[in-house]
Amino acid sequence: MRIRFALALTLMAALLLGGCAAQKSELKPETKTLLRPGAKVVVDSVTNASGQNPIPDLAQRLQDALGQALQREALLAPSPPGGSDLHLSIRITRYETGNAFKRWLMPGYGSTILAMEGELKDAVTGSKVAAIDYSRSVVAGGLYSVGAWSTIISGMADELAKNLKQQIEGAGGDFILTAKARAQEGVATPPAGDSITVQVGPIDDQRTEQVRIGERFAAFNVKMSDVYLSRNATSYLREALSDEIQLAGHRVTQSDPDLTVRLRLNKLWVHTPATALYWDVVGELDCDLVFEPGASDATPITRHYAARKTDRTYVWPSEALLSKVLNASLDDLFAQIKADAVWASIPHRNSK
Repeated sequence: MRIRFALALTLMAALLLGGCAAQKSELKPETKTLLRPGAKVVVDSVTNASGQNPIPDLAQRLQDALGQALQREALLAPSPPGGSDLHLSIRITRYETGNAFKRWLMPGYGSTILAMEGELKDAVTGSKVAAIDYSRSVVAGGLYSVGAWSTIISGMADELAKNLKQQIEGAGGDFILTAKARAQEGVATPPAGDSITVQVGPIDDQRTEQVRIGERFAAFNVKMSDVYLSRNATSYLREALSDEIQLAGHRVTQSDPDLTVRLRLNKLWVHTPATALYWDVVGELDCDLVFEPGASDATPITRHYAARKTDRTYVWPSEALLSKVLNASLDDLFAQIKADAVWASIPHRNSK
């Protein structure tokens, strides 16, 4: 009996190891070409699949902005392109022009939203080396957000170019997760009588890892790949915090606020601890939010927030599952921030 039990355990281990090896072969090894130093990018095409074309030549405007952004990062391929270049194709999947006046009437109403998908292919093999999945929003109101369509197009192009440069120069791109634009999913709340004006300060990134956001493991804790965010983490969080503040009925301003908030990011990590039978996909977020009332005699208030979400899978954890857990962690974190009673304690400096 003991011999049979030992043989059964040995066979199970062999099957599990064989299964992991087979799953590893499904990872896209061509993503390693993204790390090739000196690679340049050709913008093959930008198409508008959103069904909306509220401004003239939307796709061409984005294509021009991408070319200019890649040129600034010294990533734009010469003409004619070389054989080692990477070819970028983009599809606009959602575009809403929004309206600055409506945003001022009710935060979150009349938001400008841009979402796009795409892929980067190797010129030699034709294989996909990276997937592109970006979404951005402008929910702020007031005169400074007039023309947000132009700002959001150039901002998205700049951020994509910077992220590509980071990955091409060696930061990596093994596993890319997507965090949703908060305004794209949220429901705007009409401004309450006690709404305040808020200025969102720069994100203070205290993480020891400021490029990777996690690791993915096979069984027996064998590391398989690193995990990255499709956008710059601090840029995303500042935009997301602004979105959530306005969806809660407050107004984001650039000057003379009732309140300035500064987010200190301590942890943003997604990982997949594994056993012989399953993986736990874990998303962890930890931050401090410093509330600085505009009144000169007010004392800053610091609040700590932490979120941890877990999902279990018995098959190889996918990008979609890791992104789902990441977004669930973000949902939890922002729900805690919006529910904090500190918002109601901020004195008003400006008449509404």
